[in-house]
Amino acid sequence: MKATVRHKRGAKAWLLLLVVLILNAGCGGKSTEEYSEESVNGNGRGKLCVYLYGDFSESKAKMICKELKNYFPEVELMEGRLALPEEGYVPNRNRYRGTALLNDLKKYRNGNVVLGLTDKVICTSNEISSTFGIMGVSYLNSGLCVSSSIIPKSGKKQTDENFIKLTLHELGHAYGLPHCPDQKCYMVDAEHRMKFPHTTGFCEKCSAYLKSAGVTPD
Repeated sequence: MKATVRHKRGAKAWLLLLVVLILNAGCGGKSTEEYSEESVNGNGRGKLCVYLYGDFSESKAKMICKELKNYFPEVELMEGRLALPEEGYVPNRNRYRGTALLNDLKKYRNGNVVLGLTDKVICTSNEISSTFGIMGVSYLNSGLCVSSSIIPKSGKKQTDENFIKLTLHELGHAYGLPHCPDQKCYMVDAEHRMKFPHTTGFCEKCSAYLKSAGVTPD
């Protein structure tokens, strides 16, 4: 009987932790929508599969993959290109809803972590706007994320360095990391600003988490 009670309490504790992590991840384009399918915990990690949307530069994608191999044990740039989901397009803003892209990537999950790269503006709904422009989006601990090379406010492309940092930030969320209070950490909350130029890497706490998840950040 005591063992059963402890088991129930343990299950409740893990459920509470999951809810807290999901809520902490919601900001600046991180979806607070709960992901109910296979998470990246346990044996659901697999390799990191990178997909290109539309006419995203293949040479830039190869550069990104080369950098990601410093962190992830296996990275593969997938052949072919994905069409941006029409149901996610917002014509009056000429941008795509981030959740539509994430839902589109679900079919490629198959136990792997999936990253989508696009050079189109993506958006989310928040307290500021129903089509607020963002640079990246992810479901916490889902193995799914998308990075955009475009800065919504200016319409200009990010530098390669900031784009890599953004992508690592989104992948951190995909592996279960919430935002981090360390302003130098890749997992810092952007708070609707461009903070990546001031970040230097994953902090000690975030690095420890990722190592436990099978990722080996510098």
